[in-house]
Amino acid sequence: MKIQYKEMREKEGYKAVEIAKMLNIAKNTYSQYENGKRAMPLETIEKLANIYMCPIDQLIGREWEVL
Repeated sequence: MKIQYKEMREKEGYKAVEIAKMLNIAKNTYSQYENGKRAMPLETIEKLANIYMCPIDQLIGREWEVL
């Protein structure tokens, strides 16, 4: 499972500092989330999914197998 924070941000045309402002967090904190140095809290993941208007599963790179 590959976290898609940076890929989604770049796809949507945002800079990291812009997303950090929307989430009301420091740019350094957001950069740590993107680089996998810090785990993003679920509340923040939900906010980010709302910004990108995508499901959380897509944002965190979860893929489902049909059984």
